[in-house]
Amino acid sequence: MTDAECTQYDPDMWFSPDGDPHTARRAKTVCQTRCTVREQCLQHALSNNEQHGIWGGMDVDERRALRRKKTA
Repeated sequence: MTDAECTQYDPDMWFSPDGDPHTARRAKTVCQTRCTVREQCLQHALSNNEQHGIWGGMDVDERRALRRKKTA
């Protein structure tokens, strides 16, 4: 994922240790508006059941909901 936009930012933005919702929103915005590998990142998170962080513009709760929707 060398082309991932997140590599240009502090990793704490995607894995905020304090769970700050403002930080999470900023990370999601970067993913959704600037990242050229967003879909691949999201697929990685879904395939590997990532339980932490923002991946492909989604947090863990959003990824769970997406998985439920796909299996329904």
